[in-house]
Amino acid sequence: MLAGVHNSDLKHEYVSSIPLESPYDRQIMKDLSRTFPEHELFKNDAVGQKTLFRLMKAYALHDVENGYCQGMAFVAGILLMQMPEEDAFSVLVTLMDTYGLRGLFMPGVPLVGLGSHQFERLLEQHLPDVATCCKREGVNVSMFLTQWLMTLFAPSLPLPCVFHIMDYILAVGQSPDLYHGFLELFFRVALTLLRDSADEIVALTFDGILMHLKGEMKGRYRWVNTDATSDFNSPNAVSQTLVNSAIGWDLSLSTLNTWEKQYQSEKDLRESKQALIDETMDKRRILQQKGDQLDDSIKTLQARIEQDASGFREKVEKLETQAEEYEQRLDRLRVHNVVLNDLVRIHAEG
Repeated sequence: MLAGVHNSDLKHEYVSSIPLESPYDRQIMKDLSRTFPEHELFKNDAVGQKTLFRLMKAYALHDVENGYCQGMAFVAGILLMQMPEEDAFSVLVTLMDTYGLRGLFMPGVPLVGLGSHQFERLLEQHLPDVATCCKREGVNVSMFLTQWLMTLFAPSLPLPCVFHIMDYILAVGQSPDLYHGFLELFFRVALTLLRDSADEIVALTFDGILMHLKGEMKGRYRWVNTDATSDFNSPNAVSQTLVNSAIGWDLSLSTLNTWEKQYQSEKDLRESKQALIDETMDKRRILQQKGDQLDDSIKTLQARIEQDASGFREKVEKLETQAEEYEQRLDRLRVHNVVLNDLVRIHAEG
């Protein structure tokens, strides 16, 4: 695997990044134990975890726009099992920028959406029985393809196969005759895996299909090492057969391009509809806020009216009380006046 491995500028960048910190350090640390947890290099806080942390941190600092995304660590881990960390960084950057893997880890994972759309149609075209079974059981292609894409099949295949697939991608993934380089090669491998497991898949239900595709099929590709001098992690006859079978698929570049345009058109339409929905919801929220404000104003006004009315009632009651008191005083004055008149009359007569 030589892609980018001799890039001295990238190697210098990697070494310079080691003492630095990135905004993603905490997230990277959380993901370390999830990356090849059974492999000696990475399990139980082994030295490989520290190396993987440095590599992921360096890439996060390199790609300021995207930073770090879960799943990158599997690609990086595959490289670290086969080369020194400085070389792994150079190859990782080359894979992301030149081979197109960066689209798997950008916000919104655009290549995952496109790849799922196209692979669903490839499945219908090349493996209709498997496609029919998946539809019958409610298995959406993205339910297994996302993991395959973002980890390069690492959880689902033995490491020799994963390494051989990586070699395959690095060897021919820059060919101008390929659709998106890496993506077409991925499609070929994925179709091969599903064709190899077609008989099992069509006999399974929802859970069984996903369990098979996400790990149980690994046994089919295990290599029984009978040569004590052979390296278990090296490409072998089984992995070679898998890659050779993948090479044999004839995928139409024009058809893939047509599906990409279709996907983009449907995506634009969905986004347009979603934008309209969001705009409508925003207007609804604004109207709701204004309605709530109006309700609050009405309640405040009602409270003020009730308060004013209460004060007015108190004043009326006070005036009524005063009026009664005045009436009583007037009655007393009338009586007193009658008495005075009587006294005056008596005095006048006497």
